Amino acid sequence: MSDSREYKPIACATYDELALFSMRRCMVEVEVRQDTGVPKTYVDRISDVFTRGTAEYLRLDAGKEIRLDDVVSVRELSDT
Repeated sequence: MSDSREYKPIACATYDELALFSMRRCMVEVEVRQDTGVPKTYVDRISDVFTRGTAEYLRLDAGKEIRLDDVVSVRELSDT
C-alpha cells in the first residue's frame, strides 16, 4: 500500500492515547477521513500503533491499516 501524500505528524498526546487503547485491548470507534470527503467509521480493537517510512499508522484487529493523519476521532466504547 503506497501513499504519496506528505505525512502530517499528530500530537504526541494523541499517539499516546492510541497506544494506550492498543495496550488495554478496548473496543474503539475510529472515524477516518477519506479522499471522497465522506468519513468512514470502524469499530474494532487497535492491535498496533507503528511507523512505516516517515508515516505513523494504527492497525485494527481485522487487519485494516490507517494513517494517523487521516484519523478524525477515536473514542472508547463502553462495555455493555
